[in-house]
Amino acid sequence: NIKLNIQRLGENELGNNTYCIRLSVHIHNENDSLNLLTEFLGNFEYNPEITDEEKSIYFKHNAPAILMPYIRAYVSSITSLSGIPTIVLPTYTF
Repeated sequence: NIKLNIQRLGENELGNNTYCIRLSVHIHNENDSLNLLTEFLGNFEYNPEITDEEKSIYFKHNAPAILMPYIRAYVSSITSLSGIPTIVLPTYTF
């Protein structure tokens, strides 16, 4: 039985209308014979005219959702290349 934990580790404004979000993905099984822990960074540019409310919605929900296909592809690739059965992550809603 594989367990999946995705956490938002942080986010910050980088300046020049750029925002960075950091996600952690931990995949492991009950006896820890599988233990994959990785972090993903996404830098997003945004229109400086959007409101703080729009920015909050975008970076709490949309930005992580945009990163998920890349995370899913990475996990599938790394597990298939390691000789274990390929892990395909389910879709994930933030």
